[in-house]
Amino acid sequence: MKDTIIIRREQSGLEIHSGGKTLAIDIGTLTPAETVKAMVAPDAILVSHKHADHLGLDHLKILGAPIVAPGDVVELLHDGANATAIRAGQTLDVAGFTVTAIEADHGPKLSAPIENIGFIIWFPGGGHSLYFAGDIARPGTPPAGTFDIVVLPVGGAGFVFDPDEAVAYLEQIGHRGRVIPVHDGGPCDPDAIARFADIAPAHLEVIKLAPGERVEVQA
Repeated sequence: MKDTIIIRREQSGLEIHSGGKTLAIDIGTLTPAETVKAMVAPDAILVSHKHADHLGLDHLKILGAPIVAPGDVVELLHDGANATAIRAGQTLDVAGFTVTAIEADHGPKLSAPIENIGFIIWFPGGGHSLYFAGDIARPGTPPAGTFDIVVLPVGGAGFVFDPDEAVAYLEQIGHRGRVIPVHDGGPCDPDAIARFADIAPAHLEVIKLAPGERVEVQA
């Protein structure tokens, strides 16, 4: 993953810069508009589901890139938006990134059912991968394969994994190596990332990023 930079944005938002391409994920309303205006223009945007902390409709207009998202998100977008619907099990080429959508169970506290997915992302040129789990609160069928990086929510509150559940899930899927814990805003525990890092077993390399911080990822 030489020349790959990952920048964290608020809640679960990410920018991935790899192979001369930029992919933005879940840039929601908790990210200030001024931050969005200053971002490098992405080549494409992924959205995991339609909750506002992951989907900033005005932010998408500012960024102006093609969007790949579940069908109920595509229906919300402004007229003229360059948007493609993706469903669990489907794989698309997204600006040079190979993206497979997988199911994510958001848990029992939702007021209404929504389409909710995570993403397995292969970076341009192949060979390295990232699993973006999305808003997952209950484990389902483990994703196939191994991943160089897992991006996992840890903030709890019944909407996503809490730190203990996140560690258990990583054990379930057999992950060893890099983890970026996210989703500590809104009603979630603001100390969850620190707690996750404290309890994570030694075979996990926890990368703690505050919004705006970045990590350069080498092979």
